[in-house]
Amino acid sequence: MSSPTVGWVLNMIQLAPLVQALSVIAACWAIIAGINAWKREYIGKRQIDLAEQTLAKFFEVKDAIRFIRNPLVRIDEVKVRAKSPDEPDESFMLSRSYLALERYATKEAVFIDFRILQYKFLASFGYQHQGIFEQMSWIIDAIPHAGQSIWFTERLSQDAVGEARDVMTKSRDMMLAILLESDEKDEIVLKLADAQKKLEAATRPCFEEAMASYNLLTKKWWS
Repeated sequence: MSSPTVGWVLNMIQLAPLVQALSVIAACWAIIAGINAWKREYIGKRQIDLAEQTLAKFFEVKDAIRFIRNPLVRIDEVKVRAKSPDEPDESFMLSRSYLALERYATKEAVFIDFRILQYKFLASFGYQHQGIFEQMSWIIDAIPHAGQSIWFTERLSQDAVGEARDVMTKSRDMMLAILLESDEKDEIVLKLADAQKKLEAATRPCFEEAMASYNLLTKKWWS
């Protein structure tokens, strides 16, 4: 009969492969867990950076639109616009559309940058947010469209009579409302506010998660 010591040794020899296998599994799990944690941290950091970039560019676009639509004209913007011989003396509409298009040209790079960012944003945050950028595209495109439309309707309305002239006048006034900011009920102002609200809601989880992690790491766990 073998002694208890010998039996214990034999048992340990038999268990050694199992212990070794468990050690390998534990080591693999630790590596995988570490990689996943690094991946989550890396993706999370990239999302936060992208959210900050998109929000910052959005506010640049918002400021650019307000600049373009500002009813006030600076002294350095007062230029002599080349007028055609048959242009009527009352050329306020044409002058405003001309100024809006000039201002738009100075800010076009900001709009292009924002359009480029939307593809990165949608790829990272999901295409359920595409409506935000479609709304912004409508606003950005509406300004040059309105400026050009005023130019043509103003010229065509000179020869129009009756109902046709009334339709053109109404269309011209609608286009002017796009070019000039009025009050808090302004359609463009309301659309910008709505887009900002949706964009902030889409990016909020990034900053909330980052703040939660910061609070967790800086919390005093001892009294």
